[in-house]
Amino acid sequence: MIDIELLEKMVTTQAAINKKIEEEKKAAKAGQIYKKGSDMYVVTFNDGFDICVIYKDGFASDEILEDFNLGELIAEYPTWQEAVNSKEFKE
Repeated sequence: MIDIELLEKMVTTQAAINKKIEEEKKAAKAGQIYKKGSDMYVVTFNDGFDICVIYKDGFASDEILEDFNLGELIAEYPTWQEAVNSKEFKE
């Protein structure tokens, strides 16, 4: 038998987790360096719907923010140009 109370708690918890992830994505801004697995990239643009990033190999990508996994924030610079030229990004 399904425990309705437990199921409601699980759904509420997952909704809260999803909301936090979406808020973090929207807070990502140009000049931030992120690492996801072996990939490292700089955010160049984020309008809350689309996010543009540039990877260490120079590949640039425009992604739908909702579908994009940010990874771990490594460093933050005033502009994406400074971030791309930073020691953290060059390592």
